[in-house]
Amino acid sequence: MSNEIITLIKDTAIVYTIGLNDILRIAQIKQNQQASLIPLIQAGLVYIIIIAVLTQIFKQIEKRYSYYR
Repeated sequence: MSNEIITLIKDTAIVYTIGLNDILRIAQIKQNQQASLIPLIQAGLVYIIIIAVLTQIFKQIEKRYSYYR
């Protein structure tokens, strides 16, 4: 279940509510201004943190509502 929801977050309009497109656009603008890859790396870290938090939340939900205990 959690894999499907994370895939939805990555692939659909749910991304707009999180603002990942805005984060990436700002990172690209900063990358062009600074001629550095650091802004894109930072944007990638933000993305990883968001997915990690969602993964932990869904892990707890699946553990709580597990059919087989």
